[in-house]
Amino acid sequence: MDLSSVKACLRVLASFGVVRFKDRYEWSNRYEITPDSHLLSTEIEKWRVNVSVNASLDASNHSVIDTSYFKLPFYLCFHRGTTVRTVYAAFQDKLSAGEFKKVTEAGVLAGVLRRVHAFARVGKVSHEAVSDEARLFCEAMDGSRSDDQIREIFNLPYADCKAKVESEGVRVWEVFV
Repeated sequence: MDLSSVKACLRVLASFGVVRFKDRYEWSNRYEITPDSHLLSTEIEKWRVNVSVNASLDASNHSVIDTSYFKLPFYLCFHRGTTVRTVYAAFQDKLSAGEFKKVTEAGVLAGVLRRVHAFARVGKVSHEAVSDEARLFCEAMDGSRSDDQIREIFNLPYADCKAKVESEGVRVWEVFV
């Protein structure tokens, strides 16, 4: 079986709700709260019970997650275009990075949060005024590639690619979809 057949099968299973895709978790990911946030209380409660059971069974897990953060006000911090790193800055004195990741992923799995992708487009570029590296980033930022695609092309975080372009005086516009 080839990779395209596997991908097609997974898409069909996802369309019927049998499987759900989860993005690779990164601090530069952007999420937004969904209209399904009314599901929060039941779905998160199920997840909270599973976490409690697993934590009590695993004696080596000394970290107990404070489940009081599994509430709607926490998820309201995720505005369209806000990165995970930005939201974590508001909670880092209350949650460890690992706990924050679990709470965020629980929101995604419960359908309360959804991933938002940035599609970047650069302004007019004078090729003589920018470095070769920045010129390559500018060519990729034509509005047709998402932040994940740009990250995969250059094997660098999208934020680093964008910062390099902007540091050389090129304006970058982003559309969040």
